[in-house]
Amino acid sequence: MTSPAQASSNQVTDPTFRSYTAAQASDYHQARPQYPPELYAYIFHEHEKTGGKFSQLLDLGSGPGLATRDLAPAFDHAVGADPGVSMIDVAKQKGGSTKTGEPIRWEVCASEDSAKLCGEGEVDLLTGATTAHWWDMAGFWPQAAHLVKPGGTVALFSRCHYSIHPSTPNFEEMTRTIEAWREKYLLPHRVLGNELVGDFYENLGKPWESTPEAAAAFPESQFSSRIWNRNNQLDGPDGTDFFGGSMVLTEKQILAVLSTSSMVTRWREAHPDLAGTDEDVVKVLIRDFKGLGGADGIRTASGLVVLLFKRV
Repeated sequence: MTSPAQASSNQVTDPTFRSYTAAQASDYHQARPQYPPELYAYIFHEHEKTGGKFSQLLDLGSGPGLATRDLAPAFDHAVGADPGVSMIDVAKQKGGSTKTGEPIRWEVCASEDSAKLCGEGEVDLLTGATTAHWWDMAGFWPQAAHLVKPGGTVALFSRCHYSIHPSTPNFEEMTRTIEAWREKYLLPHRVLGNELVGDFYENLGKPWESTPEAAAAFPESQFSSRIWNRNNQLDGPDGTDFFGGSMVLTEKQILAVLSTSSMVTRWREAHPDLAGTDEDVVKVLIRDFKGLGGADGIRTASGLVVLLFKRV
């Protein structure tokens, strides 16, 4: 398990997504599912009830802009930024606009250099969607303290491990199959960022572990977090489904979604002779699912976590 000291001083930047080709960035945009509206509603509610406004959005680590385009219609102005050139190229192709009709501004920029993206104290909501685990958090927090206005919020959220709905036939065996597959094939290609996601951001570097200025700007007393759907827990409102609902993934969709995993990408880079064959890492899992009766699709949802830091 990652220690807080390791995470707060994390110098391990993303070894995979920053170097995506144009084709990989396009595939990522097509395969990754949208975040549930319930997650955005929770973030907006917490932001607003603590004095947050809706003028300027800054979404860091935006990738091709999936979350940016969902968040932007609540704001007057929006910026999406990512260090991956191919990711931003796709984001620009897809576009997007704010509630005023103003186009989203897309920039190639890493989180630790983000102070240049907006004026001092200009940002109302700074977000990072399934990305902060790749950041240099000690370098990021001083940037956030410069950018976010008093009363503003930093919301760092992520998809974590996928959960299978307990009503699924052979649920327990499928769960064991996934864990065995992850341990055998993926864990050898795990890096620090993957560990932080696996821990549901428990050990992601916090501002009070960064500089005195960042600690004063985002005090621990104003911090809150929520976790949903962890370990197959049904956290929807009536307890019969996941928070944000569930989706049935077909064989084709499982292949597409898991192919955007950084650990899968690194497995394929390490095994080019097997990638894309019947012994490809994802096809092995799909074959196991079929043997358990999951050929027609798997009812699933991702675990979710959000960390909320209030600027004072």
